[in-house]
Amino acid sequence: MALERDERRYEVLSRRVALAGAADHVNCVHTDFFDLNSQDRDAAEAILLDPSCSSSGVVTRVDISVNENNNNKRSRDNKNENEDTSFKKSRPVVEETPEEKLLKLQTEHNVTLWEGASTAALSLEDMLLQQEKELKKVQHQFEKESKTNNNNNNENDEIEKIIEVENANPEEEYTPTDDMERVLKLAHLQKKLLTHALLSFENCRTVVYSTCSIHEEEDELVVLQVLMDERVRERGWQLSHILPKSWESRGREAAYLTEHKSEEVEKIKSDLLSSCENNDTNKEEEVKKRKKWFKESLESLKKTIRCDPAKDKTNGFYVARFDRELPSS
Repeated sequence: MALERDERRYEVLSRRVALAGAADHVNCVHTDFFDLNSQDRDAAEAILLDPSCSSSGVVTRVDISVNENNNNKRSRDNKNENEDTSFKKSRPVVEETPEEKLLKLQTEHNVTLWEGASTAALSLEDMLLQQEKELKKVQHQFEKESKTNNNNNNENDEIEKIIEVENANPEEEYTPTDDMERVLKLAHLQKKLLTHALLSFENCRTVVYSTCSIHEEEDELVVLQVLMDERVRERGWQLSHILPKSWESRGREAAYLTEHKSEEVEKIKSDLLSSCENNDTNKEEEVKKRKKWFKESLESLKKTIRCDPAKDKTNGFYVARFDRELPSS
């Protein structure tokens, strides 16, 4: 079952599932995750939670190729600055590379390669062809929309609207952003959704939390806050070590977070310790226990993984997996 609250994103989700040939196996439901009925909640054994995020990690493989190509070109130009002038004049004109052609195409039409494609497996020529197909699709949909649209909206606004739907980014919250005020609002929602996934599904054994954000506020710090929830701990949820031997890019380690996100980390720790202030009987012992709990949870974040666009040749992603053992019935 695949859930989506937003109507336009639900339509995109349904289309993508059908295109993948999975319509007979995946039931797309237009509903809010919080409104799922008790029967469906009880039937769930695993959850993949991919909430709205800042999309700060979204790039295309082509963006990286173009950047590398431009860097190489600059290096060649700098190297050739001392060449003989007559040699420079006789040098043949360098034809645009496929990367440069695609960048020009993207810039002219203000679109990017469709996110459903496996960009790593496509040659640059294939990307160009796919991009052209996408542009034709956008143009066709716009022409169709224009016939039935009687308002006076600007033509470019209409094209942008269609492009947003095709890229599965119809809501403002999907626009890549580094606005920290907005990032923190998203992080609050993400924490709420993840907590709900871990507490409201009695028969669930696995919850995978993922974002296409590079911000610790939406990634490790959300996971850490949820791990500090006593209800989550009581239900036996723990982080599992994802691809420990085969994936090098890990979640932020404790030393990194305490140095670069010290204020946020201290706030989480303070909130955890303050909750035992009223325990006069065993306060000292409880504080000691919670400090250990916090330290272990902070160190466990290295079990999560990151995907780095430059290093791993992917979009920027973050993934954390929670598992627990359920008593046998």
